[in-house]
Amino acid sequence: IPPRTQNLCVGELWYKSYGGRSNIKNDTKESLKNKLKNAIQKETELLYEYHDKGTAIISRNPMKGQKANNNNSNGLPKGFCHAVQRSFIDYKNMILGTSVNIYEYIGKLQEDIKKIIEKGTPQQKDKIGGVGSGADKVNDWWKEIEKDMWGAVKCGIKTINKKQKKNGTFSIDECGIFPPTGNDEDQFVSWFKEWGEQFCIERLQYEQNIREACTINGKNGKKCINSKSGQGDKVEGACKRKCEEYKKYISEKKQEWDKQKTKYENKYVGKSASDLLKENYPECISANFDFIFNDNIEYKTYYPY
Repeated sequence: IPPRTQNLCVGELWYKSYGGRSNIKNDTKESLKNKLKNAIQKETELLYEYHDKGTAIISRNPMKGQKANNNNSNGLPKGFCHAVQRSFIDYKNMILGTSVNIYEYIGKLQEDIKKIIEKGTPQQKDKIGGVGSGADKVNDWWKEIEKDMWGAVKCGIKTINKKQKKNGTFSIDECGIFPPTGNDEDQFVSWFKEWGEQFCIERLQYEQNIREACTINGKNGKKCINSKSGQGDKVEGACKRKCEEYKKYISEKKQEWDKQKTKYENKYVGKSASDLLKENYPECISANFDFIFNDNIEYKTYYPY
């Protein structure tokens, strides 16, 4: 699950005190709708702050000190609208009860949302005389509120204009006039792609740090040396620190990669996890994932490239 989804704003939908619990059990459809709108608006504002401050590596430009280059032509931080659209799809899946994310509160909120909608919707017969299912009621409700939910994103951008004193610099339609559909993409694939995009951008930054710090390793200059090779003592100072940082980062990401790669390739037989990321993100084209996540000394002496 991407960090963005793990930190999805739920606002008044959830009590965070005392271990956390649902705050919508006694809501009507209308009060639930308002709480959802408030959460989506706040999420939009938080994502702007996250990307505008450069907290997200995904929004940074490698040219340090040139903040303007961190923005798109419309002045919004790079990656902001993409993140907003992804979060909107997360809310959509939570409301529809189709989210595979049961991280902390999402699973519980899905259950309560379904109960509220079923309770507040009169039973209607379908075309052949049967009673519509709970899923039908939820889908119908989503169709009713979808534009209003996307309107909450636009309200968020309007608030950003005021807070940042942009004087209307950003159109409320900057991230799209109409709500994103998500194209019914497999949620796991969508999250895996988001993970991959972030990983590839972060890894390139680690690589750049190594190139700048490691300049004295002979013909294999600007590289790290695998400590298992017996030549690790050749790496020292700033170069050694940057190599250790990279090694720790890859070690942390390896388990995430292995799990997602296995799941993807088992589910989509004949498909390659690395090809999926390379085909979607230019930052991943240069990434040799087998090389990156294999620290076998017989496989490589020098790294990360």
